Amino acid sequence: MNIRSVVTKSIVATFAIGTLATFTASGASAAPTNPDVAATTPEQRAAAYVRPAVVSISMEMSGFVNAGASGKFPRDISDPIVISGTCSGTVVNPNGYIATAGHCVDQSVETGLGRDFLAEFVDQYWDGLSDDFDTQEEAVEYAMVNWRIEGVAAGSAPLLTVVVERGVGVSGVRGGESLAARVVDYQPIDQGDVALLKVERTGLPAIEIAKNTSVDIGTPVLSIGYPGSVASVTDESLEPTFKDGKISSVRTFNGNTVFEMSAPLSRGMSGGPTVNLDGRLVGVNSYFPRSESQPFNFVSSADLLVDLLRRNNVTSEIGPIDTLYREGIDAYAKGDYKTAKARFTSVLDRQPSHQQAMEWNAKAEALTTVGDNGGNGAGSRNIGIAIIAAAILAAGVLVLVLRRPNATAAAPAPLAPPAPLAPPAPAPQARFGFDPTLPYPAPAPAAAAAPTWPAQPAGMATAPMAMNGQSSAWHQPASATAVAERPATGVRCNNCGTENRIGAAHCDHCGTRLH
Repeated sequence: MNIRSVVTKSIVATFAIGTLATFTASGASAAPTNPDVAATTPEQRAAAYVRPAVVSISMEMSGFVNAGASGKFPRDISDPIVISGTCSGTVVNPNGYIATAGHCVDQSVETGLGRDFLAEFVDQYWDGLSDDFDTQEEAVEYAMVNWRIEGVAAGSAPLLTVVVERGVGVSGVRGGESLAARVVDYQPIDQGDVALLKVERTGLPAIEIAKNTSVDIGTPVLSIGYPGSVASVTDESLEPTFKDGKISSVRTFNGNTVFEMSAPLSRGMSGGPTVNLDGRLVGVNSYFPRSESQPFNFVSSADLLVDLLRRNNVTSEIGPIDTLYREGIDAYAKGDYKTAKARFTSVLDRQPSHQQAMEWNAKAEALTTVGDNGGNGAGSRNIGIAIIAAAILAAGVLVLVLRRPNATAAAPAPLAPPAPLAPPAPAPQARFGFDPTLPYPAPAPAAAAAPTWPAQPAGMATAPMAMNGQSSAWHQPASATAVAERPATGVRCNNCGTENRIGAAHCDHCGTRLH
């Protein structure tokens, strides 16, 4: 070993200790970042933000066909025709307001469910109609012009039943609940293709609508929904599909702004949200050309939805539960599992059925360890690094003293400056947020079985659809009991003084246990 190498190693060891001291000092005053967890992608974080607000929508239309004086009609029909379909939607206000596409609830024959209704009628009674028409398509086109769709009473509107299904968690197990919905207002596909539904529930997880809805070409987006084709080849689930793409062009359809995008859509995803990478809604999934086999899809601008909300005195907003949940996602992304767990616990104190908070809380709990800087275990690792670096320095100084040259030895050549330290290798990537290619970890077994929800109907056809505006009757399905919000109380945190709620186990502000 020569003197130069010893001195150089001593300098390197000293530099390492200085760097470590700086890191440790800064870590004491800032939110810790776990070096074992890589930064999440914007797509993963946006998916995690949006997932709690996404819902599946089932529609059922029931009625009769009145052929009038056309004479081209079987005379012995007494049973109603019933068609069903599925769409997607998203909560835009915690008080039960849900956005979807207009054509999902439109009953007219020109741009709504009516054409599919007549097609079903013709198919069922083709034997009695084949003498008058060469093909079923010809019969449907004739029916659209000459026949009427009615309810039980002549001239009344057909019955439309709308049910919203959303994922919930019960005792740590995934489940679902069904909520009857009514149509508040809608615009048909040729007038904007947006709709507003209402369920009798408060405190629902909601999505934010982008304040500036002018979207630039090339903007990355995620389109979310429940494709019927996926449901037909996989097990029943209330987990949506996330499709990524970019805005290809900004166009108009009958004067209304629509965005062309490369994210693929399929039947059943109509009405779902398209969001930017901040997790804010920029459009509602609308339509695609029948002739196109490549991703070539259109979403209605969020401006049209904002206008519909304003017309019905509904504001777009998120609730305090959404804020806490997103703070938990942000902390988890940084590797600060202690803070993440405190936020998710606060969400579950207020809303025990919040499925995503339950799952992320379990992940944060599994990764939380005893450490000096926020529960991510980095403190003990830093101490170990300091000990090793100090040992290297001590060994270097000792060798320098033992091998000191005598007075007659030639003076050593000037030391070359030490080579700069190579940057640390990047930490291994860790998945975060909702990843459509991987399922969530299996939840812990529970004593009670997960609740079930109605089977999802086959995906609805993407025929053009239109506005009827008739009132509809509603069928109330069995649904889970509403989760009551907990009132505020005077319980104060001994650590930071924040006032908390009845039953809260941890402080909403600092996460300190209250009892």
